[in-house]
Amino acid sequence: MKKILLATTVLAMSAGFAAADVKVSGSASMGIARNGGSDAVAAVAGAWTADEITAAAAVFGVAGIADYYGTAVTAPNAAGASTSAQLLALAASLAQANLERAAIVAIQGSTTAVDADIAELQDAIAAASGTAGSDAVENEFQVYNSGELDFAATVVSDSGVEFGMSTSVSFGNSYSFGDGTDAFASEDGAIGSPTLTAKGAFGTLTFANDGVDMLYDDDFAGDVGFAYAAGDLSFNVVSDIDTSNGDAEWSANVGYTVSGVALSYTADSLTSYNASVSYTTGGITGTIETDSDAGADAVNTLTVAYSANGMSAEYSASTDDSWSASAGYSANGLSVDVSTDQDAAWEATTSYDLGGGATLVAGMNAGEEAYAGVDLSF
Repeated sequence: MKKILLATTVLAMSAGFAAADVKVSGSASMGIARNGGSDAVAAVAGAWTADEITAAAAVFGVAGIADYYGTAVTAPNAAGASTSAQLLALAASLAQANLERAAIVAIQGSTTAVDADIAELQDAIAAASGTAGSDAVENEFQVYNSGELDFAATVVSDSGVEFGMSTSVSFGNSYSFGDGTDAFASEDGAIGSPTLTAKGAFGTLTFANDGVDMLYDDDFAGDVGFAYAAGDLSFNVVSDIDTSNGDAEWSANVGYTVSGVALSYTADSLTSYNASVSYTTGGITGTIETDSDAGADAVNTLTVAYSANGMSAEYSASTDDSWSASAGYSANGLSVDVSTDQDAAWEATTSYDLGGGATLVAGMNAGEEAYAGVDLSF
């Protein structure tokens, strides 16, 4: 009752807005599935390779002197063996580097340089520490049943600006194909943080605390997004206002299409970038792109894709020797898709539209994940 009275009061105070348009939608999934399995992994003794010694020297300076963070680090011996003293020195340096990073974040400065040092220290510690072994994992099938309700509301001001709010609540035991040994999750049923938008001739503003995906790497999230499009030109930017995550502080993308050629450039505060050019003729699309993740050496990729008459195929190859291939077919409500890559990480999925928002789904992959069930939308 209190929520109803509050909503009534807010609407009564909003004389400058039209009546709210409220929408509720949802989805549900049920079936049987299993997590991915894994082979036994032997333990690896701590040791530094020649490349790791070179990488460490770039951060710590020459052997035996104090590194930038004030902790003396002795380089590994010629055989690459690591000692407890080296591990202690590396751990102390990492702790000091993290303290310095926190100080930089507090004054909202750039952490790019110290992030690179932290990554080097973490890699050196991992190499010197070695890795523990693990037993083989074989998982049995189990039931999944989950649901999600989505809520959205919009109002339009007298000046024509559309304000919107959306949120969702998930519940049950969900399954995410492709997540390996962690494909199952117990949804807590809590209502998610709302996403607020303001849309007009100026573009679209989006507000969501740590809820707006970064444009280069959506593993990171910001707080505010802005999108604008005019004809064939588009521009997007996302900012992490409080920089509390310690990830990318901003990311941006600009795109333009001219004479059938689509141009795109994306960058972020970690010096990552992706530039691509694609052209489509008939059912064939060719794309050339170059990509650098956080200042790493650029990887160039050529992709050729075909789609027509319910059939699709794609092949992609990169200068880092990675490649992927996929094919699909869809007709009369039935679809089948298969894919693989340089690591033989194949995947096969199929679905059949039953009508009325119900779809039969099934799939399996090289990681021994498998599922079969029904997806519902309403």
